[in-house]
Amino acid sequence: MNEKKTNRWSNIKLLLIIAVVIIILGVIIYFAVRNNNRQFNFSDEETMVGVNTYRQYLEENQDDRLNYFTLQIYTAFYDSIYDEDGSYKEGGLKSGASSISLSDYLDSNELNEVSDYLYVATSGALSALIFDNPDLFWLSFGNMGIYTETSGFTLTEVVFVSLDSSNRETDFYAYDYLYEWQIDNAINRMEQERDYIYAQLDLAYPDGATDYETIMFFNDYLVENVEYDLSVEDTSSEYYPNGRPFVHTAYGALVNDLAVCDGYSYAMKYLLDGKEITNLVGAGYMIQNGQAGGHMWSYVYLYGNWYGLDVTWNDPAIADSFFEENYPYYSEEEREQYRNNYTNLHKHDYLLLGGSLEEGIGFYAENRIPQNYIYYFDDGSSYYQYPIPEISNVDFTYPEIDNIQVIYNDELAVGLYINGTGIMSNYTFSYSYSTDGLIYGDYVECNQDIYLIDGANGYYRFRICYEDTVLCEYDYNFAVQSSLIENEFKSSIKVDTVEKCDVITMKKEELVA
Repeated sequence: MNEKKTNRWSNIKLLLIIAVVIIILGVIIYFAVRNNNRQFNFSDEETMVGVNTYRQYLEENQDDRLNYFTLQIYTAFYDSIYDEDGSYKEGGLKSGASSISLSDYLDSNELNEVSDYLYVATSGALSALIFDNPDLFWLSFGNMGIYTETSGFTLTEVVFVSLDSSNRETDFYAYDYLYEWQIDNAINRMEQERDYIYAQLDLAYPDGATDYETIMFFNDYLVENVEYDLSVEDTSSEYYPNGRPFVHTAYGALVNDLAVCDGYSYAMKYLLDGKEITNLVGAGYMIQNGQAGGHMWSYVYLYGNWYGLDVTWNDPAIADSFFEENYPYYSEEEREQYRNNYTNLHKHDYLLLGGSLEEGIGFYAENRIPQNYIYYFDDGSSYYQYPIPEISNVDFTYPEIDNIQVIYNDELAVGLYINGTGIMSNYTFSYSYSTDGLIYGDYVECNQDIYLIDGANGYYRFRICYEDTVLCEYDYNFAVQSSLIENEFKSSIKVDTVEKCDVITMKKEELVA
């Protein structure tokens, strides 16, 4: 702090926040381990349709006064980092700025009111900022102080300041960053890694990947290329007591190929955000052997429904190098058996799962407690809690049309029923018809069952869609397939066809005509 500010704020009291939350996981783990007997309750579920960031949630729930102040603090920090176009701000925190004032975001009356919410709102805002922006791996709030200026009993200013060990103003840089150019180089490296992964996705799906294929590809890439940092779990480690640098960040996962659960989750968000697939980072506890430990995962909004995704749990998490170093006398077969027994995981076991909070099934089985607590005071009584998305009750299954079943036939009408799997209530059906084998013309919306009057013998294409996205289509030649059926029948007859609906053949951008 310069001399002018020191004189101006000679009576200002340093209120609090040392270690206010660089990463929510550290806070959660601390209190989880410290308070193993705490009652862990599920966060409230909310639909959160279209919500891609916690900032959007705050913006849409401003009637809650805590949300209002949390949003203002979030915005103050965001504006000190980014310009309106989303690029990094010249002269902002990345350039080494050391203080942020709330006076541009709250009037004098609100500044006095915010004092009742200040600590919890600040922690909620900063945690949401990190949740929403995984590119901020270079940012730290670990040594931040909150200064207030008063006139009589009136609060006139609130300033957030990054302090060094001597309580002098310094930058908000994390780790060993000293200069902005170091951060720029690191950001470029992470962007290059993301571009490389996108290029690999394009090679795998040259005709374009569906959102489902994109999510699955990113999950598989992280599982196959990122190693879980076991040094985090080694409490005897004198070199890396909190894990090796960056393992809690997207940078660690994507550039160093080394991470723990929050690093996996931030990396997934970073990749999904670039493809405009709605997702949120989730946080909570894992209760294993009666012990509580912090954990992070992902929520993904796919075709109108939320699902849970845990990339960390999809990764066996035990590297071959670990076995080579610690169990050199094991055979490969024994090491493989050990891995299987230790993890009991496969890379898609926790890919887009549904579940129920009340019944504790699906994604919320295995003692997973989605709590989203952001910050505790020492007595554990005060916190900011974000809701969790209301996820589907069933796991995601990519929709397929397996066959068409004839359900009614007489001289005037043919009734068809579309048999399929993975069909959700918000999916729609449509069909197009021709007589010459070439599908053309408009698609007509229909239900899962349809009656065709005076024109059954022809060529049909049935579709399952979500809004304007074609999820699956299926060709049906009634002229050929109906010849397998006697003209007179009373019961339903299932007509199998040669080709099944194949998601790989569908293009992401194909629209309903």
